[in-house]
Amino acid sequence: IRDDRRQTTHDGEFTNIDTDRYRVGGELAITSQWKLALEYSYRDADSKGLLFGTEFTDATTVKAFTPRVMGNFDTPFGNAIATLGYDNQSSEYRSSLTFAQIEQHTDDVYAQLVIPVYTDLIATVGARQSRLDQENQISGAEHDDTQTVTTLGLSWQTTHALRLFARRDDS
Repeated sequence: IRDDRRQTTHDGEFTNIDTDRYRVGGELAITSQWKLALEYSYRDADSKGLLFGTEFTDATTVKAFTPRVMGNFDTPFGNAIATLGYDNQSSEYRSSLTFAQIEQHTDDVYAQLVIPVYTDLIATVGARQSRLDQENQISGAEHDDTQTVTTLGLSWQTTHALRLFARRDDS
């Protein structure tokens, strides 16, 4: 292996990738028990190179927006935590080597509740619905899908040093 980390199977092959990433987010207290969290991220990766004697370019752009509301409240057996959220992601991929032009969009809505149901026994209940829209602009092929998954868990603090956890999940 060469020291310059540019070793390839065939001399002269290379890929140069230029990536820009941005991420911004924050939290806002709505009340003393509820807060709103927001995050936006952006990634743009542009590649060019030479593979098997053929010059190519690739471009990938991914944008994501993920707001959620989180709250906590007292129950007779302790503090409960609720989370409601939405995830949105848009991606575009283009390649001169494979002639790909693909766009993909996902939207997810989810909720989770972590709640003490008895002394030293905590239940976790959640659900997520995801929607995918994908389009290949070269072939015209489209793929749309919706999936809903649920989760149920129990956590039992048997002693100070031992906790047992069981979970059933659709994924």
